[in-house]
Amino acid sequence: MQRHAVARALIAALIGALAAAGPARAAPPELAPAPEPPPLGPVVPNPPPYEYPAYPVKAESTVDWYAPDGWHYPAVVGDVIFVRPLMFAGLIGGGALFVALLPVSAATCTTHEWIDTLRDQAAFTFERPLGAF
Repeated sequence: MQRHAVARALIAALIGALAAAGPARAAPPELAPAPEPPPLGPVVPNPPPYEYPAYPVKAESTVDWYAPDGWHYPAVVGDVIFVRPLMFAGLIGGGALFVALLPVSAATCTTHEWIDTLRDQAAFTFERPLGAF
């Protein structure tokens, strides 16, 4: 018991000493007046737009992405390898979905909209030129 009493007395004495010392209560220092801002120059109401420097225009480009016959080969390759197979898979999936939901579309009289959508998808998949998006 005495240890707790001694510890409490020491803590109370420490808190009392800190409270008695406290922060200094001196007057705040005088602040120097703020310097005046420099005078502003003349204000231009609408500055002229930025003009880009004129560079010589090349007659021919060094990179020619188009073949002489007008085909854009990277687009054609991407169309054949990626786009057409995905569109064909989407056409098959849309046809399966059409068959699965035919009773619902017939009941709501929206069968012609489904058929038009599938026809447009098939035309875009098979009839458009290669590389033309």
